Amino acid sequence: LIMRFMAGESQGGVEFDSLLRAQELVMLFAHLDAFIADSIKVMCMVEPKVLSCKKTISWEEVVNASDREALLTGMLEKYVYELGWKTLKDRVSYLESSHGLSLRTPAAELEDLEEAEKLRHLLIHNGGRVSQEYLDRTGRTDVRLDQIVPVEEGYLSGLRDKVRFLCGDIFVVVSK
Repeated sequence: LIMRFMAGESQGGVEFDSLLRAQELVMLFAHLDAFIADSIKVMCMVEPKVLSCKKTISWEEVVNASDREALLTGMLEKYVYELGWKTLKDRVSYLESSHGLSLRTPAAELEDLEEAEKLRHLLIHNGGRVSQEYLDRTGRTDVRLDQIVPVEEGYLSGLRDKVRFLCGDIFVVVSK
């Protein structure tokens, strides 16, 4: 199939272009998630007091840590891991409220990214096939239950720009 695709021949009904765009959307969010996680790690390494909060760690974790640095690294990994379960919107809001970042990314762009994140979840967890949960979470009326949601190039191009802007925004603010 891949050889036929590369040669411009029929692939027997398989739409590789659509699959590639869906994969790109998924990877775009993987890279965005990693960038945000790395940015949080850098902020915490520069200022470990950021990790000061009401969370607790066990005596076992303290005793098993080889030194203070190892203990802080473990705390940091847990902190970033827990933040990674939040939606993009909630992570950005958390960066602003808890870390004092003043991001310039327009709210409308964050909303577009939030909708794209829901599509990413649909692609990953349901193969891109519309579920009732997806309809309930998005309120979309332009797609129907069990339909495969196509990822159009124009849509993907816009997402690339929005992700690039958000990452640049975070980078500039964190770098200060």
